[in-house]
Formats: sequence, C-alpha cells, structure tokens
Amino acid sequence: MKNDIFVGRLKGWMRPGLVVLFVLVACWAVSRTESEPSAETMAEADMAADASELSMPEDVRNLFPEAKDWHKHEGGLYEVFDQAGDALGFLALGPPPDERIIGHVGSVPFLVVFDRHLAVSGVRMLENRETASYARRVEDELHDAWNGKSPDDALEHSVEAVSGATATSLALVNGVRATLSRIAAQPPPRPTVGRGAVGGLVGRLLLLLFLGLTSGLFFGRLSPRGSRLYINLGSLLIPGLIASSMFSLALLEGWLRGSFDWRMHSVLGMVGLVTVAGALFTGRNYYCHCFCPFGAAQQLAGRLNRKWKLKWGGRLVGCARALRIILLTAAFAIVALDLAADLAWFEPFVVFNWRHAAWPGRMLALLFLGLALIIPRPWCRICPTGGLIEGLRRPRGRSPIRTRQSHA
Repeated sequence: MKNDIFVGRLKGWMRPGLVVLFVLVACWAVSRTESEPSAETMAEADMAADASELSMPEDVRNLFPEAKDWHKHEGGLYEVFDQAGDALGFLALGPPPDERIIGHVGSVPFLVVFDRHLAVSGVRMLENRETASYARRVEDELHDAWNGKSPDDALEHSVEAVSGATATSLALVNGVRATLSRIAAQPPPRPTVGRGAVGGLVGRLLLLLFLGLTSGLFFGRLSPRGSRLYINLGSLLIPGLIASSMFSLALLEGWLRGSFDWRMHSVLGMVGLVTVAGALFTGRNYYCHCFCPFGAAQQLAGRLNRKWKLKWGGRLVGCARALRIILLTAAFAIVALDLAADLAWFEPFVVFNWRHAAWPGRMLALLFLGLALIIPRPWCRICPTGGLIEGLRRPRGRSPIRTRQSHA
C-alpha cells in the first residue's frame, strides 16, 4: 500500500515537473546560443557573405525563429516567410560584393534586419577577421543605430564611428549605407501576405469569434457534447484551414527566443491565457478539446468508421506515454544542444501548411490521420505540445490511490 501511495505521488509530480524542466532547459539554451554563437554557424555566415547569397539557415532561424522559406528581391533584399507563407520581415546581406569596403584587417560582413514594414530592426555582424574585442564593441554600440528607420531615412541618419575601433566601425557604417542605398533604389514591390492571414483583420476576427464561442461552451459547460461536431468542424475550418493558427513546439521555442509579436500572435496569446486558466482553475484542457485543428481532424476522421475500433487501454496506453516522453526528450535535446533540427518534424500540424511543410511532418500527419480511422485520436495521446499543456492541469476529484484506500 505504501508503494502505491509513493507511485501515485510520483506520477502526480511528473507532468508539472516536465513542464518546468522544459522551460528551464529552453531558457538556458536560448541564453547560451545568444551569447556564444557556434563556430559552424559563423563559418556558414562567413561563406555566405563571401558568396553574396543567403544560405545560412541557422542565422535566419536565430533572427526569425518561425522562418521556413525566403525569397530574393532585386537589390539583394531577402523576404522571410513562416510556414503559412506570411511575411515575417526582410534581411539584407552586406556589404555589396562590388564595393571595396575594408575594416582594420579585412571585410566586415553583416546582416541588416527589417520588420514587415521595411523598417530597420537591427544590424548583426557576421564572422570576420577583425580584432574580436573591437568587433564586439562595434556591434554593441551600433547594432541598433538605425532601428525604426526606413532605408531612405536611415541613409539620412548620421552615425559616428566608435572611438577606439574606428576602422572596424567605419567599415560597418559604410557597408550599411551602401546596402541601404541599393534597397532604397529598388524596394520590394509589396509585402507578401500568405493565405494564413486571410486579409489579416478578417482572419483574426474569425479566430476571435471562434475563441469566444468555444470558451463560452468550455467554461459554461453549455451542452458541449451536443456541440462537439460543430466545434470540430469550426476548429478544422478556422484555426486550421483558414488561419493556420495553432500551438506547436516550434512556435513555443520561437516565443522563448523572443519572437512573440502581439500584432501577429494576439489571438494565440489569448488562447494561451484561456488554456492556462482552464488548466489551473477547472482542471480541464481547453486547447486540446476545443481549439486544436489536428485533434478535430482526427475526431472527424474517426466518424468515417464507427464499426470497428481499437480501444485505449493496457499496453497501447503505455506505448503512447513512452512515445510522448521520447518526443519531449528529443525536443529538449534539440533546444539544449542547439542542434540543426526542425521541431516541426516532431508534430503533424504542418498538414495545414502543406506547401511549406517538410516531408517528415507530412508523413506524420498522413499516418496519424489514417490511424484515427481505427484508434480514437491517436496523436492526442502522443502529442508533446499537448503533454506540456496537460502538465499544467490541477488534479480533479479524488485520486485513484485514495479511492482504493477508502475501499480497503
């Protein structure tokens, strides 16, 4: 009996413990990668600068954690997109290859980062042959010197050289000016908007309407079973096919790295608040049961076959729990060790962004949609994102241990 009590308590602490561990490891990894860029990443950036082509996925991910693709415009400007095809911002690689701009020792390559409105949001120096202490000082003092300015305004803005590192800082300033002048002469035709935005405002309004209706059903408990089919159809249509707006490990990692933008993620931020409130105060999971489009897709697929089903229980439940732990552990390792792997590979949500999805995510989505025909919501038992949310839930009612004790 004492062993049962101990095991029960251990299981009760396991879920919140995993959530805390994930957050601590992710925060540590973010701080480590920001302060100590890997030698491989810097070497790739240096080669890319020499070739005057953007071919350094690690640097792009560090600046835009949700980046999945990019397109080169005239003037050397690269537009960066997320997996839904929406524009995240722009990057410019400098200095221009035909400009002879030399620092104290050699060339000083850099990236100019722009937001979606083509306003400068930072300058990042890449690997160079300048004295390390001088290069760090220049980047510390000049990385935000042009922030908030359009290319035309930035060209008119006077930036002084850094005292004590004059040659290096002048190379950076002159290189940035040369890069901005070419962008100002050939700006991109218009900001690219993917289908995930649905006109921006319309998509957010639909998401807000769906959030309001489903959260009312969730907290008010207004006959949720009778509304289940409509909730599933709405979830598949609005957060899934129309807005492509859902939680994932890749998205949460990007938020931890500081890419949360209320203009872009306002509705998902509200969904997160509702989910946390539901988990803490009611012990129930709003997101997985009312919002997640892939969970809805599995339930709708299950309706196609009602004759023969496998039931969850015994070894099947144990295998699902083990797979969830394996996926979470692998995600922790990728974040902690800063490995060049995409967390989107571990989840099937890319099915709603098929054009921008990698093949592992596509195969995973098709596999579990097929399994949903014979197993009720198979991915929901394995989903690592769902596991993190489940870890926030407070226990409801009596625990099985206490029940057995009372009958004993």
